[in-house]
Amino acid sequence: MPCFKEADGIAEFLKEVAAHFVDYNATLLVVDDHSPDSTLEVIEHLAQELRQITVLPQIRNRGHGPSTLIALKAGLELAPDVIVAADGDGQISGQDLKRLCDTVLIGRFSYAEGVRTQRKDLWFRRVISAVTRTLIWVRTGKIVHDANTPFRAYRPGQLRQLLDHLPSESIIPNLLVSALVRRWSWNVQEVQIVSLIRRGNSQEGSSWNQKNTIFPSLRLIRFCIGAIKEWSTVNMVKK
Repeated sequence: MPCFKEADGIAEFLKEVAAHFVDYNATLLVVDDHSPDSTLEVIEHLAQELRQITVLPQIRNRGHGPSTLIALKAGLELAPDVIVAADGDGQISGQDLKRLCDTVLIGRFSYAEGVRTQRKDLWFRRVISAVTRTLIWVRTGKIVHDANTPFRAYRPGQLRQLLDHLPSESIIPNLLVSALVRRWSWNVQEVQIVSLIRRGNSQEGSSWNQKNTIFPSLRLIRFCIGAIKEWSTVNMVKK
């Protein structure tokens, strides 16, 4: 779970996840991406209560993509049966996250994606989502319903294969994973989940420095330009 400036909502989310995984031998790995607020302190304080929480603080801000990769690689080091990925803004219920996990763990599948429903994104976020779906269709010839979902479940062996093909500092690992598993013709299990409003005081969060609902922020525009550059350079070799 990568997180950045989630001090006002992360504790509630982690408690809910822990409650739904109480019957599992689960470790909650949280990568704090050098948050300038009290996110790290909130997580560390909660970890004293919930021993299954492990905090991985970063000494500098690396961005969502690299933080996601750090969390996934750290998960592999624990030799788990399944690795479940989620963002720290809590836009999924603990119940749905467990369903995603069980699709792989109990359903005996290798990989699953959480397809977000009932989303209430701003217009330009919807446009970006449509573009990402189109990019994957052009590259793989296959349809994806939620190309950039942060909610995924992996078997360790399959995750290692994917990480071997991702740039170490990728800013779009989720998008690349969606493309790779389809390029390789994996059996992708899509699990519908309800998209919740971000937990905390701001529904839009702070990652993109979004000040209004009319136009995308300059930070988001710069990210999209960088994402297109990375997408165009990644070689998706078919297995």
